[in-house]
Amino acid sequence: MTRSISARTACCVLAAFFLAALAGCGGSGSARPDGPVLTGGSAGAGGSIVANGGGSSGGTAGTGSGGASTTGGCSGAPVTFQVMPAPNSVTHWCLGQPAGGCSGWFDLRNSVGSLELGGYCRVSCGTCTFEECPPIYCLGPTELTDQGVTQSWDGTYVTSSTCGASATTCDLTTCAVGQYTINVCGFPNPDPSSPDGCYQAPSTTNSSCVSVPFEYPAIAPIVVTMPVE
Repeated sequence: MTRSISARTACCVLAAFFLAALAGCGGSGSARPDGPVLTGGSAGAGGSIVANGGGSSGGTAGTGSGGASTTGGCSGAPVTFQVMPAPNSVTHWCLGQPAGGCSGWFDLRNSVGSLELGGYCRVSCGTCTFEECPPIYCLGPTELTDQGVTQSWDGTYVTSSTCGASATTCDLTTCAVGQYTINVCGFPNPDPSSPDGCYQAPSTTNSSCVSVPFEYPAIAPIVVTMPVE
């Protein structure tokens, strides 16, 4: 009897396929070419058009660590988020939303709301033209092991601006500076002994979210501890 491929393996195969497609097109991940860089997860090339905080709600950037660099990124060092289970926790966590989907397992917020870390099928302020939609990929929920899960952020996010003589609405990559919050959501793994346990959780599974405030730029990792349940 032929063994069926697991859901987790299938997702990895799809991810590898799309990553290969992106590499062939000069891209490197699921973020649009002028979007932010998220290492440890989906990634995109850093943008060459970066605002110095103007017009955004993430704080007023200056010429210091939150300002734009001459090479196109933000001058603040990338910040690393480290998600860990609580010590001696008996709960095996899955990060993300039950029943799969591409919603991701965290979001970043300022005083106004969630930051848009990337955009697709939109006009780039760098070219003021509608860019071809790149291939995208997504993985399902992420298993939180005893070693934890890490994700890095380069400090950029997307805001709306205009470009050209006709003031066309476009996406502008903006440097973060000031106070932010990371919000991480997860749910109990229904079958920790299975490599596909996180994928098997029904949509009715209760989720828990943890919010941790931080200031960007940040030198030390931002640690998020999932609760004991």
